[in-house]
Amino acid sequence: MGRRRLTLFALMGLLAVLSMWLAPERVPTYRGQTVTEWETEIGNWEPFLTSWSNKTGRRTWWVRQDAFDSSAEWPQMPLLAGNSDSVPVLTRLLGSQSRRVRLLAAEGLESIGEDARPAIPTLLRRLDDPDPETRQQISQTLYRVDQVTAERIGLRWDRMLGLVRRESEP
Repeated sequence: MGRRRLTLFALMGLLAVLSMWLAPERVPTYRGQTVTEWETEIGNWEPFLTSWSNKTGRRTWWVRQDAFDSSAEWPQMPLLAGNSDSVPVLTRLLGSQSRRVRLLAAEGLESIGEDARPAIPTLLRRLDDPDPETRQQISQTLYRVDQVTAERIGLRWDRMLGLVRRESEP
C-alpha cells in the first residue's frame, strides 16, 4: 500500500509540474487592453512638450494625434494616470522595439512612484537603453521608484545638474 501511495503522489506531482509548464502565459491587461493593444494605442500619441528642470527632472506632456481635430479638452493618456494597476503592462512595454513606447512606459512607471517597485528588475535591465532620452527617463524613473536601489548603482541627484550617473570605479 505504501508503494502504491508513493507512486500516486509522484504522478500527481509530475502532472502539476507539467500543467504549470504547459499552461499559457498570462498576458497582463489594463483597462481591458493587452500590452500589444496598448503599444498600438501609444502610436496615436505624440510627445507635445518636454521640459527639464534640475529639481524635477524630465517631464513630457503627451497629446493624442487627433486631439487638435476636436474642440473638446485634451484627453489624458491613461497609462500616465499613476494607477498601480497598470504596472504589469508598463513593465512589459519597457521591452518594446519602439523608442516612443519605452519612453512613455518609463514615464508611466514614474508617475506611479513606489507602487511600481515590481518593475525594478526590468528598469535595471533597461538602464542601457540605446536611446539617450529614454535612458535618462528610465534612470529618473528608477530614482523616483526606489531611491536606495538607484543610489546603490551610482545614480544621484545633483542640485545643479539633476540626475547624474556615477561611472563605476576601477
